[in-house]
Amino acid sequence: PAPSARERDPDCQALARLPVVAAPSPPILGPGSCGAALPVALSAVTLTDGREVTIAPAATLTCAAAVAAARLIRDDLAPAAAEAGVKLSGVHVAASYVCRGRNNRKGAKMSEHGLANAVDLSGFSFDEGRRLGVYDDALPKEFAAALKPAACARFATVLGQGSDGLHEDHLHLDLRKRRNPQSRLCQWTVD
Repeated sequence: PAPSARERDPDCQALARLPVVAAPSPPILGPGSCGAALPVALSAVTLTDGREVTIAPAATLTCAAAVAAARLIRDDLAPAAAEAGVKLSGVHVAASYVCRGRNNRKGAKMSEHGLANAVDLSGFSFDEGRRLGVYDDALPKEFAAALKPAACARFATVLGQGSDGLHEDHLHLDLRKRRNPQSRLCQWTVD
């Protein structure tokens, strides 16, 4: 049989090679220009030691955005947590796919959320049972120090505290395509 669109897509192939729980979802078609041809529901990432970091609620993302999120968790955040002497056990999602304009404004340009190309993180859980907000002063120092550079390296757009007044309680990450593929927007005031 001929390979499916998912099997032919290089981002979906890359995701299939990662140790993740990412259930293929049906195509999202509209309304309007919203949608994603090959979305997945990313619900966990398996770390090198075999532990799973849950993603709750599961994030509906394109394969490319799921790859970026999985690598951020597996290759950057979990090692930073381990360096701090704690184990990352969960990532809390404020939003993923939502058909809407940027910053929830009617008539605004399409948000990357409407293309399943963005995820908003609200916090993290650690094995000792602590759940902390994404900007919580109690985040382990090494973990907090790694978060911004890692996010800004993995995603095309990172909007955090101090960026525009709309991201004071969550961290926005997306893979917005720009004319210059190397161009990145990383706006986040870290104390």
